[in-house]
Amino acid sequence: MKGMAQLLMVSLMGLGILMWSGCAGSKPKPTPAANQEAVEPESGGQEDEIEKLLGLDESGGNQAETTGQNQQGGGAEQEDDLLKMLTEGENANQPEEQPAKAAQKAPAAPEAQQKIQQLERQVKNLQRQVEQQKQTIAQLKTQLMAKEEEIRQLKERGTGGGSMAYSVSGDYEAEYKHALDLFHNRQYREAIQIFQQLVNQNPNHPLADNAQYWIGESYFALGQYRKAILAFEKVFLFDQSNKNDYAQYKLGLCYYQLGDKQRARSEFQKLIDQYPRSPLVKKARQYLQRIS
Repeated sequence: MKGMAQLLMVSLMGLGILMWSGCAGSKPKPTPAANQEAVEPESGGQEDEIEKLLGLDESGGNQAETTGQNQQGGGAEQEDDLLKMLTEGENANQPEEQPAKAAQKAPAAPEAQQKIQQLERQVKNLQRQVEQQKQTIAQLKTQLMAKEEEIRQLKERGTGGGSMAYSVSGDYEAEYKHALDLFHNRQYREAIQIFQQLVNQNPNHPLADNAQYWIGESYFALGQYRKAILAFEKVFLFDQSNKNDYAQYKLGLCYYQLGDKQRARSEFQKLIDQYPRSPLVKKARQYLQRIS
């Protein structure tokens, strides 16, 4: 506002000077002498002064424009400097990659990879050895129980124990059929006694292996799975027995009922491998799926 007032005041002063000059020029001029040259008034100096005061001087205007352009150019340079500073600041603030992350991205050395594979193979070998040891222990337990059962039977035979409650007649087939009828009537203990007497009387009879098998079935029906295992194991002692695949299948069931899933899996797999044509293979596969 102060600048505008000054500009207005200067304009009024210039206007007053112009009016005064016009009034002075309206008076009659004296005739110059012949020998005296006419001199033109030097009004250019006053007009230049007024233009300068009014800000209309071209040199002044050009100078102002040049100053503005310089100021704009300086502002652009300042903006460029500011952007440069910001870019440098951002680059400086970016965190460098941590060594730990770089180490994670780097692939394992060939030596370390070979060491890992070697350790994995050793673990698998140890696991197989443990499984084999478990099977060996289970077999030894079965053999031990079989020996204890034989000792018990010998003692009862020598002392005339309860195993002689049922006498066996000379008709092997008739006694076998009688024991089998007892089994189907769920008289398992009585059936066991007769079957056992038949095996002891003539182990070479064609029905002796069947009698041994039904001893195992009787113990299985009673829920005495350990004794059933011993009875089924003895079936394989008979030459050319027609009950081997059935005894093998029942061994898998006995261990399954005892909760020994690993031994049950082994017995079922043995049935599939050794008796692939047995009608019990399908059932064995079904139990293997349950165990898995």
